[in-house]
Amino acid sequence: MTLEARKKRFLKNVVGNPSRGQGELWRRNTYKYPTTQQMDQFKKYHVIYDIDPALRKVIIDLNSKGYRTGGSCQGHLKVNGRGYIKINTSRNQLPERFRNRDTPLARMLSDNLSLKDIDPNEVKTILKKHNIIVTSYTNPFYPKDEVNGRFSNQYVFFFPVILDTYPRESIAYYYISNGNLETSLTPKKDSVKLVQLRDSNGNYTGFKLIKNGKLIWKKELSTRRQGATIATVREIQQATHRALGSKFDIEKFKAEVRKTKTS
Repeated sequence: MTLEARKKRFLKNVVGNPSRGQGELWRRNTYKYPTTQQMDQFKKYHVIYDIDPALRKVIIDLNSKGYRTGGSCQGHLKVNGRGYIKINTSRNQLPERFRNRDTPLARMLSDNLSLKDIDPNEVKTILKKHNIIVTSYTNPFYPKDEVNGRFSNQYVFFFPVILDTYPRESIAYYYISNGNLETSLTPKKDSVKLVQLRDSNGNYTGFKLIKNGKLIWKKELSTRRQGATIATVREIQQATHRALGSKFDIEKFKAEVRKTKTS
């Protein structure tokens, strides 16, 4: 299967799917799409396709052994501290009060259960085979009744961050609404894409503005920071207003800065 065909299959599975991850790393030009064989395995085990690249093999391995995964993250940046893999419990491990009951909570807890009881030691061994060392894990927990209390139907296994092998990008979109500059995580009809570049420590290394696929502004940072300076934010907004044919109101910008400092 060609790269274009794999990309088309991937996007069909991911875009608009409410169970997919929220990171949207696949929007990057550098994103490495799963192989055809990996996507076949994801389909077989009902796994959403946008698994982090470093976890694809271990997620397939876990599901092939009867463990149904329900969310994962490799961590990506040192600042995040750790990554995790969530595994849904088995029916046998559900509290008896939730088995064979036709209530909203019971149906929710019974969705996509593991085919076997969770054995933390076996899970650790499987992860270790993929060079992932579990540092800790949490057990599922349930409310005392159908209405009250928080619950989790998953074991969560934590491990040290697996760093991205390429620069991290965060993407947002600027657009004008009622004369104001607004942001969105998805593109609008007339918008400018803001790309924020970060290193493995989470520090910003640069910013780019792109409109209609063309680079219209960029800035590389000589000193890496956890966030953008006011001066850089001002430059970004000025360039964005210019690209969208809107006037940049410097006094309004200063007022917003003062408000932020005092809040």
